[in-house]
Amino acid sequence: SRRINLVWVVRDVSMLEFFKDHLYLNNDGWILIFYTGKQPLSLALENSNSNIKIIKQRPDLYQVVPNIIYGIESGVGVPEKQTPAEKQHVKEVLANELNELE
Repeated sequence: SRRINLVWVVRDVSMLEFFKDHLYLNNDGWILIFYTGKQPLSLALENSNSNIKIIKQRPDLYQVVPNIIYGIESGVGVPEKQTPAEKQHVKEVLANELNELE
């Protein structure tokens, strides 16, 4: 099957927050965001338990792209091994929303 992996270099925190808050993501591919800005990132952005990985440096694409391909083809670095089960994830999201309502 096919997977879409995204490698994005961004320096604006507000763009990164917008992306994280408004995009529906599936777990089939990696989303590697290389943050090159100077503003500190919030803990919510940095501690993502999903297929989104935020790396605070410039990418070395000669290393990144072959590693994505190898990881997925070998089955060692597939995103679904890094993400919680969908049902458990939905439970956590709902619990967090309920806590915010209280």
